[in-house]
Amino acid sequence: MPEEDGCRVRDLLPDRFDDLDTVVKQELRGPNGEPGDPPAVAMKVLGEQAAKAVQDALDCDLFETLAQGWLKAKELREYADPKKHPPGERSTVFLAEHKLKTQLHPVLDVNMAPLWRGKLKLTVELKADFRCADLTILDGRIVEIAAGDCQAVGQLKYGSTNLHKPLKSRTFTLSRPRVLAAPGLAIG
Repeated sequence: MPEEDGCRVRDLLPDRFDDLDTVVKQELRGPNGEPGDPPAVAMKVLGEQAAKAVQDALDCDLFETLAQGWLKAKELREYADPKKHPPGERSTVFLAEHKLKTQLHPVLDVNMAPLWRGKLKLTVELKADFRCADLTILDGRIVEIAAGDCQAVGQLKYGSTNLHKPLKSRTFTLSRPRVLAAPGLAIG
């Protein structure tokens, strides 16, 4: 039975990330650019703080984040054409079963001043299997998502290194339309 609403991107991530502290340590540099070598206890704390920072950064609505994938769908491009869909025209597009994927790229700025610092560009791969979704489009922008029903998988990576085993969400549905922040998401 699908559950309603409320899935956050962070819900698709574990509490701990395998090898995140190792990846952070590899990227740390001293004040003169030399490789960092913090003590093990500092790395443990740093790994925990890094995991919390990533989870906090990904405390965003899963449906809205997945909507980024719809923006590139060739089936929706015509709705961005003002000749086919004049300004002010409100269209509802019903999507049947389909797969959708998108990525997020949070950047982790590690600063153990004055001894070590580094930046890590992470990748969160999101994949979803939708049974259905209804999109409301206005002026070439998705402004509302309704009747969505899906299951999603999240994977955090650094480069080609997976930082945990993929986690699959429960099946969930939107029980009421989700209005996106104005002006909506532009179809490209």
